[in-house]
Amino acid sequence: MLSIAKFGAKLAIVGGAVYVTVNNSVWDKSDYANNAIIKVKEALRETTEMLKDLPSKSSLADKWNYGVERVFDTLANSSTSYECVKNKVNDLISTNQSNKS
Repeated sequence: MLSIAKFGAKLAIVGGAVYVTVNNSVWDKSDYANNAIIKVKEALRETTEMLKDLPSKSSLADKWNYGVERVFDTLANSSTSYECVKNKVNDLISTNQSNKS
């Protein structure tokens, strides 16, 4: 029953989008499509201004790639880092035990 409702909602959204675009002559000539785009931009003026302030796609990709590289570098070097920490902890424990004796 729920899957039928989901399908119906999706169908309504797609059907509504097709109806609105056909009704506004988006599919006729490029002039009509350009006019429709202008109307949408005017209706959503604040949104289009906010979209201009977003960072570029390339800078987001660079930041994402840098983060991915850092994660995998950390994972690649984790075994040596953990080995070093383990040795330091063992040295500290043995030093503390020898001082108590």
